[in-house]
Amino acid sequence: MATFITRLDAQGTGPRLAVKDLIDVAGVPTTAGCRALADEAEPAEVDAPCLAGARAAGARIVGKVNLHELALGATGVNPWFGTPRNPIDAGLVPGGSSSGSAVVVAEDEADVAYGSDTGGSVRIPSACCGTVGLKTTYGRVSLDGVWKLAASLDTVGPMARDVAGATLGMELLEPGSTSSSGTPRSVGRLRLGGDPAIEAAVDQALAASELDVV
Repeated sequence: MATFITRLDAQGTGPRLAVKDLIDVAGVPTTAGCRALADEAEPAEVDAPCLAGARAAGARIVGKVNLHELALGATGVNPWFGTPRNPIDAGLVPGGSSSGSAVVVAEDEADVAYGSDTGGSVRIPSACCGTVGLKTTYGRVSLDGVWKLAASLDTVGPMARDVAGATLGMELLEPGSTSSSGTPRSVGRLRLGGDPAIEAAVDQALAASELDVV
């Protein structure tokens, strides 16, 4: 399994944080999952600013994780560093481009992971691996020290095994942020002739949620 590009010996008792390898971590090269960049990459001099909250909270950075090369793809397949194994079905792709970020939390090797999302790169692997990912609002999280795919669209967001973990991830990204305590609203159910087994699973999950389904 090729989840990590660089593992780090993280000391302490804080939450375990994995970082997509297009975000600078002081002392570690940033490869963007690309062999050409990896061959010439120098260790980053400083952390990307988006890591400041996690450092202040005592989070342990356990490593830099794999991704679709140059963050340019939705499958998560990487011919240079290997492809992270989908934890649900090894015969399926993990999704991308934040493949390692989804897999590392699904496999409980980190409590939170940071991914990037330009056109689905947090959301797609989260869906493929059965985890939770949040695409943050553009401009909310600093992109300084983050390898750019499309600077006018890129975002950094948290990924975790569940909503509570994603909430923690957002609190680390943006100290002082809090989750909403509002009453859940109704949810619309759209049917487009999907696979019956998938449709049944969605209906079952909605029924268990106690949301007002319309």
